Amino acid sequence: MVRLAYPEVPDSVLEEIAVDNFVNGLKDSELQKALRLARPKVLDKALAIALEHETANQTSRSHRVRTIEESDEHNDKRLEEMIRRVFRNEMPKRREPRCWNCGDVGHIRRNCKKLVQPSEN
Repeated sequence: MVRLAYPEVPDSVLEEIAVDNFVNGLKDSELQKALRLARPKVLDKALAIALEHETANQTSRSHRVRTIEESDEHNDKRLEEMIRRVFRNEMPKRREPRCWNCGDVGHIRRNCKKLVQPSEN
């Protein structure tokens, strides 16, 4: 493909162009950086480095997945305990309402017998 675009350029230059295009076309910026630091001269070498890098990343990802699964187990245990509390009726009891008018417990302001009713004229 590169040969068709640049028919009169030496093979070594074409190989460098192919490597540059390969590196620039990668979405993974870490992989691009690793390839630029390695400075491969041929496309096969660049591809080999990219595959090694991808394999290392996949191995790292599988360890992260296990960590998430372990925390899911912890969350499952917490959820089960909460469900047990609900079924055992261990929920915290609501406090008796306190009147804002008289301060007594057991009723709210609108039901307060001590509330002064406006007189009708």
